[in-house]
Amino acid sequence: MPKDKIQRRIDIMLPSNAGSALVETTSDPAPPAIPTIPAPANLTLTTALGRSAVTPTALIAATWDIPDSVTPQRYAIQWSINSSFPDGVTSGMDAPQASATIDGLKPNTLYYVRVAALYRSMQSPWSDAESITTQEDTTPPDSVTSAAGDFSTGDLVLTWTNPINENLKDVRVRVYASNGGTLLREVYSTTGRYVWTVTTNFLDTGGTPDPSVYVVLTARSYNNITSSDVTLTVTKSAPTAPASVSVTTFSSGIIAAIGTGTGIDLDYYLVTLYLSGVAQNTVRTTTRTTIIEASVSGSYTVGVKAYDRFGQASSETMSSSFSMDILTTAELRSGIKYTDSVGNNATTLAVLKDGTADDPLGTEVSYLGSASWRWVIAERPTLDRYRHVTIIAGTGSGYLGTSVDGVTYTYYSGSLGSDGRTLTAVANEAAAQAAAINLPTTSTGRWDLPDSTEIRFIKLGFKSAAIVNLYEFYPRRYFQTDDLDAEVIRGMSIVAGQFTANTLSALSADLGSITAGTVTGATIQTSTSGARTVMSSAANGGLIGYNNSDTYNPSTGTGTYQILWKKTDGKLYWANGIGALGDSGVVFSPVHNGDETKNGLGWQNGGQVQAVVYGDVVVNSMAKVEIKAAYNGVFGTTNPRITMNDYAGTFSGMIEFDSTWTYLKLAERGAYLKYGLLIDGDGSIGYQSGQVYGLQVSNGGINIGTTGAATGELRASGKLYSPAVVLQSDAGDGSATTVPGQLGIVGATNPNLLGLIGFDTTTKQLYIQALESGVAWKNIILANNGGSVGIGSTSPSEKLAVSGNVNISGVYKNAGTQVVGTRKTGWGAPTGTATRTAFATGSVTTAQLAERVKALIDDLTSHGLIGT
Repeated sequence: MPKDKIQRRIDIMLPSNAGSALVETTSDPAPPAIPTIPAPANLTLTTALGRSAVTPTALIAATWDIPDSVTPQRYAIQWSINSSFPDGVTSGMDAPQASATIDGLKPNTLYYVRVAALYRSMQSPWSDAESITTQEDTTPPDSVTSAAGDFSTGDLVLTWTNPINENLKDVRVRVYASNGGTLLREVYSTTGRYVWTVTTNFLDTGGTPDPSVYVVLTARSYNNITSSDVTLTVTKSAPTAPASVSVTTFSSGIIAAIGTGTGIDLDYYLVTLYLSGVAQNTVRTTTRTTIIEASVSGSYTVGVKAYDRFGQASSETMSSSFSMDILTTAELRSGIKYTDSVGNNATTLAVLKDGTADDPLGTEVSYLGSASWRWVIAERPTLDRYRHVTIIAGTGSGYLGTSVDGVTYTYYSGSLGSDGRTLTAVANEAAAQAAAINLPTTSTGRWDLPDSTEIRFIKLGFKSAAIVNLYEFYPRRYFQTDDLDAEVIRGMSIVAGQFTANTLSALSADLGSITAGTVTGATIQTSTSGARTVMSSAANGGLIGYNNSDTYNPSTGTGTYQILWKKTDGKLYWANGIGALGDSGVVFSPVHNGDETKNGLGWQNGGQVQAVVYGDVVVNSMAKVEIKAAYNGVFGTTNPRITMNDYAGTFSGMIEFDSTWTYLKLAERGAYLKYGLLIDGDGSIGYQSGQVYGLQVSNGGINIGTTGAATGELRASGKLYSPAVVLQSDAGDGSATTVPGQLGIVGATNPNLLGLIGFDTTTKQLYIQALESGVAWKNIILANNGGSVGIGSTSPSEKLAVSGNVNISGVYKNAGTQVVGTRKTGWGAPTGTATRTAFATGSVTTAQLAERVKALIDDLTSHGLIGT
């Protein structure tokens, strides 16, 4: 009898001889079902900001309905940023309340939440998961307080008090040129202080500093949420005016002393000299004392303004009125002062006239000759305040003229005082022999000036190019003048016309004395053997000689070589330097040994004018040889060529192109183009060994190690090595040779077998294709001998590794068996709870199976295998 069957026996009370009988057999009843708790329903989520700080937090408030027919003792809540809840974070609720708050979450983050009911040891299924994005931290910090700005020092110093909010990160400082104007500077600070320096101000304003700016201060949270702006306008005050201005006058100058009280950001003072209220002169100074010059007599005042680094000026402080009596022409005689030693020097003081168109430097010199030295001043009446002065040296018979260019000059001369320091000048209107300063020209009479000596011209200007000329004068201080009129004193000059020989000599590299002689040109000579001298001699119409001898005679050319001289025909020639010079002299190039037939450069005298080189021509690495003519350069005469060596054969190594041989040939000397480069007249380029071409370009084709290239072809019998190959054609019809930018790989024995790599210019796509021309497209095999193929992957670990999406139009097979086919449609979307947890097949309920079927349908739909 089966074990699940129960026998029931009915005993009947009968006489003893009666028995019993089996009346019924029935199945054993099932045990009672395990009680379950329904899952909570209607889960609702809301979010809020938990805490705004350096690391802000958010919270989620959850509510749900109590399950029917049961009152749970508590609830379990799970939350996760993953819908599958892999982390298993759970919060238990002891009280049977249908709500909970989850705090400490990340702001602006998507969370999933679900809840289950608990009763004794039983737990209901998890409710449907709900999701929500937590609240973003949008809480701004408070605004700054106590904002202030100070511009008094030139630097803009900004201060403020930071708010005390936990979420305060920093304060943004923006400096504008004005309200709504250009933004000059933006910085962030946490210290409650920022200094915009004058240097930064100059930089931000392009060199024009702004003394008035508009400032905006804004507090910022760690989540970049900003507070309300706090604004202020800061303006720098101009400097205060100097407290006073006092003046001290001397000759034509005024010393101005500036009082205090100009503020703390002072850049400079501007001192202005006024004549009867009209500005005459200005001086810019950074000190409190300066000198300013007056030009004419009259009533003057001095005004001073203080300027800061922003170019702002104070009001002008004026001095008291004062009078100036400026030196006149007649008073100039007492305006020259020399401070010197007891000795004296032989010099003459004269005047340069104004420059003219013919003589722009104005170098006319007045000269007073005598056996002694004297001072002379020449004053041109048409000049108001400019006294043109130079110093020269000389002796002679005296000055006889009284005018130059029709202008009468007034001359002053005088004698040195007994103190040896003061020159008193007396006018000489008749321009007769000036009274001499009787200073002997002996060595004991030289004017030797000690180190403390100053030579000062007071109220002397140089209107034209003034020159200071010195001779036998040994100053230890430079000339100093109060009024140079921005001109320049330029070095040392020797004035001609005063000596028998006008020669400037450098003896042993020093500028020495001038001595008389037969040479009237400029000579530079050293006293050592082998001296090289540049000389000019009048003996032969003016020569420039190069002397390589210790003894020379420039009149005859003795001891000289390479002399440039002028013949009677008016032409300039190089002479050979042998013997006396004359028109019969050899007219050839300069030569270093006197032989005009060798080693030189010459110009042919007669016939066609040519340059003749009798030696090597060397062009260094920084130069080049150019033939600047309308026609080709010709090298040679009968058979023009460039010969690479001295071989005399017709076909030696040369570059040649002429009417006889229509080639440009680079050949080894000897046999006819045995080895060489040939560019033929028919357009071919060949490297020829014997008569067999190794390289040829002819009719548009190129052969390398082979022949027969058609127009536009390159044929090579060997390999092609190149770091890059660029293929391009203008149009195509899909064939292997005309598709734009296509590379064709042709079979060795069957040229119809092609491997094509090309770029379709219409679809802008690269394609790879195998083809048997005229038959069919062929298969492509990748990595059949090993390795893997990666698509979007740089390190494929499988035979085919794809990083990205794959679109298959067809089915997916594994070893020939279909695994995935086309999508199956017609499925409806089930509602309710989807559960993916494990279950026991012996005890699973229909509701539990339905939850798992829903999850399976959802997943297959999500993967795209099935759909509605």
